[in-house]
Amino acid sequence: MKFSLIHIFIPVYNRGAITSDFIRHLMRHLDLGSIYQFWILDDGCIDNTVQLALEVMPSANVIGLSGNAFWGGAL
Repeated sequence: MKFSLIHIFIPVYNRGAITSDFIRHLMRHLDLGSIYQFWILDDGCIDNTVQLALEVMPSANVIGLSGNAFWGGAL
């Protein structure tokens, strides 16, 4: 099945290296013929997670969450 646009939501909290490695891994397995939109759901990171994710996927949208979504309240 071919999709015209795929949205990828990644909830993050202080896991910069893991997050950027995951995005790289995911990109190796995606169909390059489709269009992807990444959404970084930042639950108040206090490290460089968002910056590292944007280095790998500069076109990602960043949505700031309340800081209460990590673990039990996330997607």
